[in-house]
Amino acid sequence: MTTKPGLVGALLLVSFASFSLLAPITALSVEIVEPQHPKNSIPRSYGSGFDCAVGYHKSDDRCDKINLPEHGFYSDSTYGAGWDCRHGFRVNGDLCEAIKVPDHGYLTGSRYGSDWNCERGYRKHGENCDAIVLPPHSFYADSRYTRGWECEQGYLEERDSCIAVVIPDNAHAVFTSYSSGWACDRSFVKDKGECTKLRVPENGYLTSSGKDWRCNRGFRKSGDDCLAVVVPVNAFLSDTNVGKGWECQRGYRQSRNTCVEPD
Repeated sequence: MTTKPGLVGALLLVSFASFSLLAPITALSVEIVEPQHPKNSIPRSYGSGFDCAVGYHKSDDRCDKINLPEHGFYSDSTYGAGWDCRHGFRVNGDLCEAIKVPDHGYLTGSRYGSDWNCERGYRKHGENCDAIVLPPHSFYADSRYTRGWECEQGYLEERDSCIAVVIPDNAHAVFTSYSSGWACDRSFVKDKGECTKLRVPENGYLTSSGKDWRCNRGFRKSGDDCLAVVVPVNAFLSDTNVGKGWECQRGYRQSRNTCVEPD
């Protein structure tokens, strides 16, 4: 079949016209519309939305300029007023107020409390630092919850003084504010204000604490003694401080004081 030249030209013209009409539609379908952010803002690197540049504070959909007070600096926090006070000052409304440090005090840099503390040898009393009076046989303590001093080892606090501890035989002084101020020597135990010798039975030994004893391997504690562990046939010694002191071999199960084959 032979195609006429006029027909071929008409077909080409229709094809060109169709492509021309579709071209703008295709271009519009891939166009990306960038979101509009307010002035002095920075698009977030993740998700959507924006943050305000340094020196500006987010207010609804705007970035308003921050009124920075004297002795203040811009903060990078997205919360709060967008500024903070320099060291030695604290926020008071829209201003930075100088922190009043008393004699024998120093700035701490803390944002909580009074922002200052007292030197060693002094303690807070209202807005001042009062000197701590040390009784004999005491030393300065850094704790804020005590008088500012503690007693030396061998002495106990009693009112405003440090009283010598009476140490019984076979004992030694210990540093503590919450007990008698002494402890029994190794292998001795406290009993009614004295230190008595700890009895270690035959086939037993003193533990590392020096305050208790255990039985040697192959023996188990029974009252104040160490009795030999009777190991039945098809069993072996285990931790004698727990249970019977023996376990059945693999392939056997315990039945009272024997090891039997499973049913």
